Amino acid sequence: RAIQQLPSKQRIAVSLRIYDDLSFEEVATAMNAPYDTAKANFRHGLINLKKLLKNSLSNDTELTDSDMTSVQQYKIKWEEVEL
Repeated sequence: RAIQQLPSKQRIAVSLRIYDDLSFEEVATAMNAPYDTAKANFRHGLINLKKLLKNSLSNDTELTDSDMTSVQQYKIKWEEVEL
């Protein structure tokens, strides 16, 4: 899975926000981090996830069903992130 390749703080922030549908405030509490740090880890995680998935596609690597689910959920959450 592409998400497993993210640095741990980014992976945790993305997982909590996307898979557990937690607010950024809840993610910050779970990570024992300031709100802005949780939001930054999420944003950087999405950016890195996008790069990982793009590289997978350009290398003709097959995406798993799990990766496709991540892509679909990632697209929904990406709209919430201000770059």
